[in-house]
Formats: sequence, C-alpha cells, structure tokens
Amino acid sequence: MSQMWKRFGFKDTPYRVTPLEPTEEDAELFTGRQQESARFLTLMDTSDGCVVVVSGEGGIGKTSFINVHQHWMITAQAGLTPRLLLSREFAKIASGDDERSLAQKTVRSTIGNAIAEFKRRDTKIPRQIKQIEGWLSHKPSTTGLDIGLQILGVGGHIARAVSLPPVAETTLESWQEILSVITTECLDKLEVDGVIVCLDNAEVLSPERLCRIMMAFRDTLFVTKKIWWILCGQSQLYNVLDAHDRRISQRIRGPGVEIPPMTEKELYELVERRIKRYRSSSEATCPLSEQIHGRLFRASRGVARFVLHTGDLLVNELVTDVRQSVQEKIGNRRIVPQLLEKLLDEKLNEILFERRIPDEVAERKLAQMSAGMLAGKGLSENEIASVALVGDRDVTDEQYSEFGVSSAQLFRESFLEKMTGYGLLQRRSIHHQERFRLRDFAYLCNDLKAFDQAKKEAARRGD
Repeated sequence: MSQMWKRFGFKDTPYRVTPLEPTEEDAELFTGRQQESARFLTLMDTSDGCVVVVSGEGGIGKTSFINVHQHWMITAQAGLTPRLLLSREFAKIASGDDERSLAQKTVRSTIGNAIAEFKRRDTKIPRQIKQIEGWLSHKPSTTGLDIGLQILGVGGHIARAVSLPPVAETTLESWQEILSVITTECLDKLEVDGVIVCLDNAEVLSPERLCRIMMAFRDTLFVTKKIWWILCGQSQLYNVLDAHDRRISQRIRGPGVEIPPMTEKELYELVERRIKRYRSSSEATCPLSEQIHGRLFRASRGVARFVLHTGDLLVNELVTDVRQSVQEKIGNRRIVPQLLEKLLDEKLNEILFERRIPDEVAERKLAQMSAGMLAGKGLSENEIASVALVGDRDVTDEQYSEFGVSSAQLFRESFLEKMTGYGLLQRRSIHHQERFRLRDFAYLCNDLKAFDQAKKEAARRGD
C-alpha cells in the first residue's frame, strides 16, 4: 500500500494513468464510448478475420478501449462476436520500421501472446510454437527451420513443409506462413475462433511510409486466415489511408472507429469509478474537487490521460511541500520514525479539509506547476509571451503580424508547429482551415493567470 495515498484513505493512486488491461477488474473501470463500442464490435464480427482501424488523439484512451473489448470478446460478454486470442502485447510501430521489420515485430508479439495464453491456462506449448520461438531468438540450432504448416482448407487440413531462412532474410510471404502456423495451433489447442494482432503507434510514420507498409501487407499478412488486425494510430487515420491509396482502405473493414474526446460527465464517472476501486476506507473521498477536475478537463481538451496524470502530479507536489516543511522544522536532528510520521500527518492535516485539498490550495500549486512546466520546456520569455497572446481564442497562421512575425509561413514553422509539438497548442480543422488553441499547461497558465510567473521562472533558469 502506498503510504502517501494511505493518508487519503486509498490503497494506491486513484489517478492511475496506465491503460486498462484486458481483465474483468479493469473492464469495470471502463466508462462511456457506447457508440464507438457498438461500431467496433460490429466490425470485428466476421468469420475469417479482418482489418479494423482504431484512431484518436494521443492519450484519448485507445489502448484501454481495445483491451477492454478484447476481454469482452474472449469472455463472450460482447455478444455476437468471435472469441479471439488476446493481444496483450501490441506490435509497436517505430519511426525506422519498414515492412519486413514490422512483420517480424508482428510475429514476435503474436507468438508471445500465444505462449502467454498457453502458460496462463497451464497447457502444454505446441512443438511448432516452441520451434518458431527458438528460430526468432536466433538460436544456432534453429537458424533455418523446417515447419510442417497446417493451413486450413476445404474439407480438412493440408500440410506442407516450409524451410525458413535466417530471420533477417525472411520475406513477407514467409512471415505470413509463420503467422498461419501460430494461428492454426491456437485454434486447435486453445479452442479460440482466431487471433487478434494489434499494430500500435501508426502516427510515428509519415502517411507515405505508413501507406507503403500497409500496401505491402495488403496482399500478404492481411490475407492470413483467422487473424483480426487492429491498426491503432492518430485521429482520422482511416481517412489518411483512404486519401493516399484506396486499395489500402478497401482492405479495411468499415471506416474505422474514431475515439472522440471524453465529455466532462464521462470524466467525472471515470474518476469516481477509480475512487471506489482504490479506496481502502469507506470514508475516503477524492482528494481534488470536481471544480479542479473541471479545470483539468478543459485544459486537456477531453484527454483523460492528462487529467489523471496532472491530478496525481498535483497531489504528489503538495505532499512534497509537506515533507520539505517538516524537514525544515526538524533540521538535521535525527528523530524516531514514529515521530516523523506524526509530524507529517499533522502538517498534511493542516492543509486538508475533510481529507480533501481545498480548491485555493490546489489552484495555487497548479499555477506554480504550470508555470514551471512552460519554463521547463526551455521556452524564452518572448515565446511564453507569445503563448500568452493566444489567450482564449483560436489563431491561424494568417495572424502572424499580431505576434511580431514577418510571414505566415515563418509563424507556422517557428511558433504554431513548435508549440503544438510541445503539447501547448492543439491543432484542429474548422471549415478546412487549420486553427490552433491553448491546451494542457498553457491553458492552465492562461486560466490561472500564471504566465507572468512562467516568464519569471524562464528568466531565472536562463541566468
């Protein structure tokens, strides 16, 4: 049990940031998304497999969404869907990937998921699964490997032997055959209807590079029977693929599932469910008020991860202040742990009101944190002043003169794109025009009037 959160009446932080796992316990924490849930489960309801796109802004909850629905499908709680082997380990796309390296990652994650399920069920791992695992590990005895593939066909199984080259020389066609082996073993031994393979982080690739890889997969890996592919990435990912090459989007089932920002009501429900899950005392209440959560929600533009992360950070910063205050009081004296704990409790209780941090205390600390975050990104005083100039409005690159910049292109490159990359601005399209508005800690600096504090902190760090 976390000793800090114990003081608030919790077993651990209710502001858990890590994605929900495909378990019953975590599925109970899932909130909202009814429309997206219905669309996703309908798209996944096929007999031989498919490719489904799940997209949305970073931190919006795509991984949690996928994991919870995987759990519902494998446990037959979703209704009218196949029972599929969980993809507990996603194949993470990296900026340097090409079609072969991503195919290898796909097989590694798939065989890892299969082995994990065999172990979880305490079932003997099939010989061919072990052979493939050894071959992927570059063991000397398995540099080349003969595998009797069991490919499902009409009227029964058709077996044929395939000799595999060293891993680095393996073609997409061979990777497809390996996936067929793994999938067939899972169907036979685990009694599932198929296998889920999740390709994550599509946003790290340029649209051109991503489309090149997807085009290579289109007629190889994506036609493997009994595999349900989930491609996870940036907002409007399906539209990006469709705009670049219709042959790719035509392989995808439906227009994909776009995960939208949460509503404020959904956020409050999300927090409340975590409060109930993690509290160790029936008297425990959320350490931050609904008003503070509302500020964080508006700053995040509906991204739950920012709200949870900042809520946890805020409580930790306040407890840090308590520790520092007590340390200053006792100086270098050595005191017994029980007395130190008593002093910490007394100081913390001076701040708390009915186990909750008062709004004025939370807002003051949040303003200090937000100013520090801006200065911590290495922004100059002038850059912070420009961020402050955005204020409550949307801005476009055509407003460059207001910010003292000589051209729209320079304004976009040197400020709008840069601050978007820092997570201080949000890009959105309105009537086919790109607009930018404050978000996250920049929004909080504006909301809590902390820009002057941020400029002073930037000047101090620059000295």
